[in-house]
Amino acid sequence: MPWKPLDLSRPMGLATSSQLFAFQLANDAVCQNAMETQLPDLKFAIEPPRETEKGCGWDLGINMTAVHDVGFSPSEVMNRCPMAAANTLWIKQMNIRAQEILGKRVTTVLHFDTYSCRNVAGTSRLSEHAYANAWDISGFVLEDGTTISVLKDWDKAGPKAEFLRAARDEACGIFRVTLSPDYNAAHANHFHVDMGPSRICR
Repeated sequence: MPWKPLDLSRPMGLATSSQLFAFQLANDAVCQNAMETQLPDLKFAIEPPRETEKGCGWDLGINMTAVHDVGFSPSEVMNRCPMAAANTLWIKQMNIRAQEILGKRVTTVLHFDTYSCRNVAGTSRLSEHAYANAWDISGFVLEDGTTISVLKDWDKAGPKAEFLRAARDEACGIFRVTLSPDYNAAHANHFHVDMGPSRICR
């Protein structure tokens, strides 16, 4: 029910997207409490507020090292709290699709940066990465050691490409912005996801 608060421990539903948007507007204490009480398998540390002269930074940072038994390479994913909450929902949904399509779990998400004090390429506007409000994902490692690469497998026929598209589609239902290789050449090797004000799924 859309008027109920977001519960990160529950399965995704039709109201999850609107609940997540309301969750973004809540104060940091609400987000931190949800991360601490609703996700017993989440491994993370709180990052204190950070602000730079350029306006980059965050109020409450969540530095995740594992969620739903999935780790990361590099080993940490640092985002502002609502973005980190969205990540946990996506990781759970993405792994459901992995088991359906590939018959195996994802154990590691391969990624590039989360926080980076920089502008959107070709503009004077700060990127959502500047607020620790974005994540660039380059691939996945399965429990048998198989690697799935956005760059190498997106355009190939077969279950790897099917899974990548399913992972992208799950992201579109959770994040405000999801950009894949279908968007432009700059995203040929990764998915960009963020919780900024725009709304794009490509």
